[in-house]
Amino acid sequence: MPNPSNAKILKAVQLTIDLLYEIKQIDVTEETLEQIKSTVLAELEEVSPYAPAKIDTIIECLEKLGGSASRAQIAADTNIDPNAISSLLNKLAKRGIIKKVLLKRTPSWKRGHKPEYIFSLLKREHS
Repeated sequence: MPNPSNAKILKAVQLTIDLLYEIKQIDVTEETLEQIKSTVLAELEEVSPYAPAKIDTIIECLEKLGGSASRAQIAADTNIDPNAISSLLNKLAKRGIIKKVLLKRTPSWKRGHKPEYIFSLLKREHS
C-alpha cells in the first residue's frame, strides 16, 4: 500500500504539472511565477517529512547569525533552496517566531545589491 505522504506528493506534482500547462497559455509576470513557485513549494513542504527539520535548521541559522539575516544569507548558510526558504520563513512569521523587517531604501540602493527584507528571530519554538 502506498505511503499517504507519497500520495499527497504525487497529487501535488500532478497539480503542478497541470498548473504549469495552464500558465503557458497566459501571459504572467515574473513576480507571479515566483509566487506560484513559492506556493507549490509550500504545499510540498506541508507533506514533506523533512519540513520540521528545515524549520529548525533556519532557526539555528538565525541564532548563529546573531538573530537576523536576509533570505540569501539563510539560503547560503543552510543550502536550502531560496524559494523553499521563503515559504518556510512565511510559516515562521505566521507562528510569531520571526519577524520580516523591511529595510529602508537609500537613493543609491538598487534592487539586487542589498536585501529588501531581513528576518529577525523573535523567540525559539520549543517542541
